[in-house]
Amino acid sequence: MQVQLPRAPRLLLPNLTPNWQTVTLPPALYHYVRRVLRLNANDTVRVWNGAHEEWLGQIRYPEIDVAEIVCVGDSPYAAHWASLKQQDNLPALWVLQALPEGDKMDWVIEKCTELGAAGFIPVQAERSVVRLNAERSAKRLEHWRKVMEAAAIQCERPDVPKLLPPVSLSQALAQMNQQHEHKHTNPKLLWCTPSAPSTLESVLKHWLPQPTENSETPTNNPTHQPPDVLYLAVGPEGGWTETETQQALTQGQTLSPLNVRWGSRILRTETFAMALMAYVQGFYAGQFQNFELTADDAFGNQ
Repeated sequence: MQVQLPRAPRLLLPNLTPNWQTVTLPPALYHYVRRVLRLNANDTVRVWNGAHEEWLGQIRYPEIDVAEIVCVGDSPYAAHWASLKQQDNLPALWVLQALPEGDKMDWVIEKCTELGAAGFIPVQAERSVVRLNAERSAKRLEHWRKVMEAAAIQCERPDVPKLLPPVSLSQALAQMNQQHEHKHTNPKLLWCTPSAPSTLESVLKHWLPQPTENSETPTNNPTHQPPDVLYLAVGPEGGWTETETQQALTQGQTLSPLNVRWGSRILRTETFAMALMAYVQGFYAGQFQNFELTADDAFGNQ
């Protein structure tokens, strides 16, 4: 039976835990529900903690300039998310994005959040135009977090992606190595450059289950185990330098780094991140497994 999901405004309150009863909204959310949405007392809202838990609540205005939400039960969206998760065979997709100029990082974070990115690692690359000191880095991080949260609310995600502070490439590689060093995970780093020896398609197909001689049912080859965490490395304007490529391929010990190319066209850095996310998801969903699809095919021949 199909669950009827309620159409109600969705609010993010990250610190909520199960068994809450009443919560007072912070000033920014009060302004949003009272002045922007113009919600009345007893109107229903969805209250989400950004971590796969959501409830239904009703608005109360106990005092002037004060809004409360009273919990009235669990949201059916939680069960809906759980059923979708059971059908999902995707690895956790992380975007290792070299810092682009202007507001392009906003675009990458917003769209890749909508596409399901598990997290973002902003990297200060050698060719990055943007140079962030500690103060600017903290301000950008807070701004990107708001962009990410707004995108997660809009696209009905059950969780908010993780967002790490901007770091150098060597620091990023060290963080990723440390994250997986003593865990039973199978991470992979796809390092994308136009002159790489392997194509993205060949690498992804290498991880697909293959039919055995006596059965048409696909089975996993132990030597071709697909990753459960996949890092997608996207270079800045001008691309990664040869030094950075060698650094990634030699220092990413636990990440089994692979240098791959995708098509013959040079895409803008903000376009590449989204296109790569969408392609990998489409491949795992079975859309592109039976034929070779390159960036040229995906975007048409102009």
